[in-house]
Formats: sequence, structure tokens, C-alpha cells
Amino acid sequence: MRKLRLRFAFTLISTLASFPLLAQTDTEFWFVAPEVSESHADSPIVLRISSLSQPANVLISMPANPTFAAIGISIPANTSQTVDLTPFKSILENTPVNTILNRGILIQANNPVAAYYEVNASNNPDIFALKGGNAKGTLFYTPFQNTYDNGSFPVQPYSGFDIVATEDNTVVTVTPSVSLNGHPAGVAFNFVLNRGQSYSCLALGQTAANHPTGSQVTATKPVCITIKDDSMVNNACRDLMGDQLVPVNVLGREYIVMRGFLSNDEHAYVLATENGTDVFVGGNASPVATLSAGQQYTVNIPVGQATTYITSNNPVYVLHVAGFGCVMGGAILPPVQCTGSSSVYFTRSTSDLFGLNIMVRNGSEGFFTLNGNSALVPASAFIVVPGTSNVWMAAQISFTTTEVPVGQTSVLVNTATDAELFHLGIINGGASTGCRYGYFSDFSSTNLGGNRIVCLGDTAELDAGPNKDSYIWNTLDTTQSIFVNQAGTYSVTTVKDGCVSSDTITVVKDLVDVDLGEDTTIVCDGPTVVLNAGSGFISYLWQDNSSDSTLFVNSEGLYMVETVSLSGCVSKDSVQIGFGTPPAMLNVNASTPLCEGETLTLSATGATWPVTWGGPSGYSADGAEQTQESIPLSAAGTYNATQFNGECPSLPALVTVVINPLPDPIISGDSILCEGETSLLTLNGGPFDSILWSNAATTATIQVGAGSWSVNVNLNGCSASDVQQGHLTEPEAMFNVSPAPLVFLGTMQLFSDSSIASAYSPNSDYYWDFGDGSMGVGPVYSHTYADTGTYTVMFVVVNDEGCIDTIYNEINVVRFVVIPNAFSPNGDGFNDAFEVKYLALFPDSKLEIFNRWGKLLYSSDDYQSDWTGDDAPDGTYFYILDVGKGIDPYTGTVNLFRN
Repeated sequence: MRKLRLRFAFTLISTLASFPLLAQTDTEFWFVAPEVSESHADSPIVLRISSLSQPANVLISMPANPTFAAIGISIPANTSQTVDLTPFKSILENTPVNTILNRGILIQANNPVAAYYEVNASNNPDIFALKGGNAKGTLFYTPFQNTYDNGSFPVQPYSGFDIVATEDNTVVTVTPSVSLNGHPAGVAFNFVLNRGQSYSCLALGQTAANHPTGSQVTATKPVCITIKDDSMVNNACRDLMGDQLVPVNVLGREYIVMRGFLSNDEHAYVLATENGTDVFVGGNASPVATLSAGQQYTVNIPVGQATTYITSNNPVYVLHVAGFGCVMGGAILPPVQCTGSSSVYFTRSTSDLFGLNIMVRNGSEGFFTLNGNSALVPASAFIVVPGTSNVWMAAQISFTTTEVPVGQTSVLVNTATDAELFHLGIINGGASTGCRYGYFSDFSSTNLGGNRIVCLGDTAELDAGPNKDSYIWNTLDTTQSIFVNQAGTYSVTTVKDGCVSSDTITVVKDLVDVDLGEDTTIVCDGPTVVLNAGSGFISYLWQDNSSDSTLFVNSEGLYMVETVSLSGCVSKDSVQIGFGTPPAMLNVNASTPLCEGETLTLSATGATWPVTWGGPSGYSADGAEQTQESIPLSAAGTYNATQFNGECPSLPALVTVVINPLPDPIISGDSILCEGETSLLTLNGGPFDSILWSNAATTATIQVGAGSWSVNVNLNGCSASDVQQGHLTEPEAMFNVSPAPLVFLGTMQLFSDSSIASAYSPNSDYYWDFGDGSMGVGPVYSHTYADTGTYTVMFVVVNDEGCIDTIYNEINVVRFVVIPNAFSPNGDGFNDAFEVKYLALFPDSKLEIFNRWGKLLYSSDDYQSDWTGDDAPDGTYFYILDVGKGIDPYTGTVNLFRN
């Protein structure tokens, strides 16, 4: 691109120190327009912007709504312009309630201007004086009149307040004094707004008692708040009241209320921001009320009482309701101490009665000029404000349309060398047309001009305002103004009548440039192209003298644009436009449809130039043939192929690739089985086009026993499988007997489990049947048999799955053998042999007989209790009887007697 910056620019950003300093004339204004009942009257709506002694470039935007086309205007010095916002009413009025909206308005100017928003309806009007930096804050209380109800219309009017954020990530906390729409009284609620976002809080009812007087709003970053009181009822009249609030840190302790033109009493509403706030009226030493934070006191202003002096020991809001006849308007009053303006610019809205309320220190009332005419505001029009010890003077003067023309900038100036700061309120309207009421003087005494932008090639004048008692700059200058042309930070401190205030300005570069794109652009897609210089500039000038932000081009050549930014800086750019011929469109094919995980092949034919592909998920590739393996589902969609001849691409050839997901068969059913059991296996994840089990079944369910069972399914040509294992969980029953499986009568035997458990289920229950009518439960059980015999013991094992195994073992219960200690083999048929009782239970028994010298006399491997001593003489013999079966051999002596 060819760029030419004619001048560099500085942005002057003002900050505060020592005292609230930003003035009602400023270079930046935030505002959110309230919703007004369309059933009464809510249009037209306008912005009226007045330049001061310097011309101003103004940009009106909605930062949170990029669809809103910024409005740029240029205002010559000492003139006004009206911007009709009625076509944008549906996106400007801050509704619905309890919703984060994008409806904040930002007004920016390169030189200070005065601005107000006006609902210019014929019978429900009011003006909202925009207060610039003074409107931005983090702590507010909401003053409302609590004398008049809201009127009744098909679309009901209400009182409420609207909030707009000036920075991102602003946490707003509202503590309502009465129940608001969606929120109970006294219960704080939070919401987060970004720059330019807005939020509306609305009263629940229309009576004066429902007005949210004294609600507290805090924010983590600066916000601006609009209050409204729609269609206030005063006898037969209905009229709108509204204004832009100032935060608590801008408030004061000394106020003067000047009556309007109501036919009945007017009211001033004093709202405390701190506990223990005493309110004084008319200079009296005794307070009329002592208020806590959020409480409000009503000061009655009877007919004929031109001024009322109100003071307090802590900062307070003062909201004044005035008007004509019975129609009313309202305004937030500025404090009079250490505030005011030496000149105020304003615009008369209608030809109805137009009055100025002017307050100034005694001694300066004879130095006013209105539009250069000193006779229009004579000193004789001023009276002393009672209670101020003759310090303050006030005048209310009405003017014809010749003296103050409609729709033109007027300026009121005080030229006194001392105490020249004054306050100015405007009342415009009539008893049958409605009231417009607002204050236009500054809420502070020193301001360097707000956020101004100047070009580096120029010299910026920083003016701290005339007729201060002293000035001191950080450059060590002590003059009212200094001139700078270098980047840096500049600050000034002034003193006026004991009021000390400061302001700081930082000078930085302005980086706004016009950009038409690449230096050379070839147009391939039609006979015309639109060149766009972008938004945000005040003016545009093309080489053909057109002044839109865009230019339609239908022929080759060099095109140039010159823009003027908000700061007045000029930048230029140019572009060489050529028209090219695209090559022929390609033919494309794809291997589709596919299953997830398969290979995608793309092919383009008919190419005579390099081919480029594009597709889903940022796919990009070069070459006529392309392959993608293991294709994911995210690769489905439309692919395009173009060829490029060096100037223009061909029209894209499109092909849609379908990738079907793999089916997801899931087998469910019991996988742990007992011997002889079967399981119902169910196929989930369908529907499927086909089903085939490993046992050749084609149904969604099968009844099978233990084993490995698989299924294969098909859906849209894509297949997948799943496997289910059916495991036998049968236990193997076994047990041990201690001390031996040969049971001696009367001996307690210990029966203990030695079963083998399944790998899939532990054994849990054990049951015994000892064959003699006795039962037992548990893995270990003791039992004593009452009689000899052979018994079949049954042992049952059960695991956690309920599977059972049973084992049967025989148990022999015998008596102990009885060995005699003597026998007499004399043939008398009695005790003739060495008889061992119960030896028949031990068929493998072995007997050995020894004489006293240890000589073996007799041996039998299967002793039948038949040894009669043979030819052994009478005497004592030794024996060893081994009955086997793990029993220790019996040993002892036996006596042989023959006679």
C-alpha cells in the first residue's frame, strides 16, 4: 500500500489530581439513552453538540455494537450541530431491563465541545446534559423526586436508572432502596459489563413511593449513569424528567436553587451520601434534617421565592424539579463552591419560552455578554441570594428568538477579572409543550480540555482557564497557557479564591491511518470492485472528489483516497487496480463415502496451472492428487480445488466428502457363569444394518453358556465388532481331616476347607454333613463321632456368584486296639491265644514277639490273633504291633502261662 501521513498526531489524555477537574465541556462523553414510553411521546431523539472557540471534529459510536456505523461530523467554531438519532431509537434506548445490552453511546471530539441528549417530543420532552469526565465514577447514589407519580399509558412509563461501562470487565454492584424489576429492596446484586455495555434498572410501580431514591451503585471501574422519571403527573400535565448523574466525588456542600416557571410549588431533593449529614436551608444555623447515606430530604420552594440556598456538612446531591405551568423537568444541580465556568456554550431547542438561570459571585454580575451583547444580561437583573451573606447573586432572564436563535450556538461569557466563574441553567418550553431543563456550567474549575488529539506538526495549546489567582506547570511556566510540540506529560495546578485544583495531560502519537490494502490489486471476480477506506474518519476524499468511505471501481488504474481523522490529521493511501481473467474451473473427485479411519483420495483434472486445495478444519494442500490416511470424522465436509495462473484463481471446484462414523457395538450380559448356566447377551449401540454373532445368530440377543462370543455389525457400509467372554466361576470343593482320616471313636476331629476358588469369584459359604445326622457351617468345623462305622462326609462350597461344588469322602470311625497283658495256651478253650481286639480293622498289621534277651520268636505281617506261644516256655515276652495307617506302633510285654 502507498501511505502518506501528512502530519503525526498527539492524543492528550487528561487525568485528575487533588480535586475533581473534568468539565462539562470535554472531548469525550459516555451516555446511555433511557427507554421512554412510546405511548406518551418518545421521539424525535437528538444529540445537540456545540463547538467552542475552536472547530471540532466529532465521532459518535457505540463501542459494544460493531454493527452501528459511526457518525462523523465537523463543527465550525462557535456553532452547533444537531444529530438526529431517531432512526436508531430501537437500538439506542436501553431496554429490556435486567439484561446486559450493547447500547452505550460514546461521543469523541478533537477539541472541547458541549453536548446534550434531548427527547424532543412535543409533549414529553427533556434534555440530558452530558457531563463528560465528570459523569464517570465508581460510587453513585440515585436521587429521584418522590412527590409525583408516573402517568398511565398503554406502554407504562416508569422511573429508573441506566448504567454504561467505560472499560472492559467492570463489576457493577447495585443495592436498591426499593424493589426493582427483578430484585428485592436492600439486597445487593452484581453484573459484569464490558466497554460500552449497558444495564437498565426499573422501578416496580408508578407511585412516587416506588421511585428508587437513594439506591447505591458501585463499580470496579468508571461507569456513567442516566436517571429518568417518565411522564411525571402534575395535575393535568404529564412530562419527562431526566439527567446524567455525577459520582459522589464530584459533589459539593453548597448549592443554589433557582425557581423555574411552575404555577405551583417547586421542590429540591437533597440526597445524603454519608451518615450524619446535616442539611441547612437559607443560611440558618440549625439543620432542617440530619440524614444517613441514601436518605433524602425535600426542600419546598414556594411560588415567589426566586432562590433557595442549601448547604450541608457532607457532600450531597441536589435534584431540582422545575417547569412551566404544570409541565415539569428536572436537573442535577452543580455545587457552587470551587466550580463553574467563565464561558458556557448552549443551544436553544425550540421557539418556546427560553430562560437562563445565572448564578455568580457578587461583584461579577456586571461583566456578562450573551452572543457578544452585554445589554442582554444587565447587572440590574441580578438579586442577592438570601443566606449567602451577599456572596452570591442570581438572575432569571427570558430571551426572544432574535436574542437567542433556535438551533444555533449561543455563548454566555463573564469577563470579570475576579470571581468570574458562574453557573448556568437552561429552561426551554411552555405550559402546553413540555419542559427542557438542564445545567451546562462546569462541575469543576480547572480543565485542560479533556482527551484532545492534535497533530505533531501543529503546536498544542494547553489552557488552564483565565483569571486564576495563580498557575504553576510542571514545565515551571506560570502562565494561563503553554504551547507544546513534544510528546510527554504536562500538568498544572491553579488557585482561585482558595480553591486548589490540578489537571494532567499525556501527549502520545495518533496512529490512525487509512489502508486500502496491497499496493497492487488484481480484480478477478467481476467487472467492479469496492475500495473501502474504513470507518472512524471524519471525512474522505477520493481522486474523483467523491466523499464516501467506499468507492466503486470498474476500470484499471491508480486510485487514491485522503482521510481526515478525528484529530484533524490527514493520511493518504493509493492502490493500483488491475482486472485479470481466471483460468477454467477444475473437475474434482473424491473417494466418498468413507468409513472413519479409511483413506481419503482427492483428485483434480483439467489443470494447466498449480492446484491448491482447501477444506474443513483448515485443510490446505498443493497438488492435483491428495491422500489422507486414517481419516477422522472432522475431515467430512466440502473440499475445493482451484488453479492459479499468476493473477487470478479459478472458480473453486467443490466436492463434498461424506465420512460415516464406525458403528459402536457393545455387548452386555452376565460374563460370570456357574456350571450349566447360560447368559443372555444383548447387543447395544444400534440400530445396525446387519448383525452376525460367532454362533451364526443374527438377532440382537443370544442365549449362550461360558466361552468367547463375538459379534460383527455393519452400518452404512462400515463394520465393527465386540467380544464378550463368559467365564466359569465354579469352585472345586476339597477338605482335610485332622489328626487323620481314620477316626477313633470318641476322638474330636477337625474338618477344614481346602477348596480351590474360581479366579472370578471368591468362595464365601461352606456347609458340612458328617453322615451321622450332624451338620456344620463354616470353613473349619470340629466333630466327634458317637459310634464306630464308615461314614460318608458331604462338603458343599458356595462362591459369591452362587456357584456350588460338592465333595463326598468316607470316614472310618474305629475303636483303639486292646492288647492283653497275659494269655494261657493250655487248650482249655479260654484265653488260649494272644488275641488283640479290634485288630481286624487293621488288615495290614504286623506283630513281632521277642524273648527277654531280644531274640525274635514270632513274626506275622497280617496278624490274625492266633499266636499260642508255640513251644515257648512260660515267661514274659516283648511285642511290637504295627497297625499301620500312620499310627505309632504299640509296644509292651505279655505273660505266657500254660499251667
